[in-house]
Amino acid sequence: MNSRWTHLALHVHSLSASIAFYERYTNLRVIERHSDASGTGMEVIWMGLVVENLNKTLAELKARNVQIAFGPYPTKAETMSNFIIKDNAGYLIQFFGK
Repeated sequence: MNSRWTHLALHVHSLSASIAFYERYTNLRVIERHSDASGTGMEVIWMGLVVENLNKTLAELKARNVQIAFGPYPTKAETMSNFIIKDNAGYLIQFFGK
């Protein structure tokens, strides 16, 4: 699955579990990792989601038993075709593509 992120910001209970989820199901990798400068102990990662083939990606995620929350939705004048999954922490993540 080829994909690219624009950006993603999530508050999760287990950073390592969320990283594992995205690496396994979206083939994304952490490109930067930072600790919160204000001393809260919060850790921040940037993962850098537009996919080349939306139907193929949808089929792959379904085959891996990833929960499809909404869609797929067709292309409209203002947006590409897309669908939304629910990740391991309950967040809704939208995939766009052709």
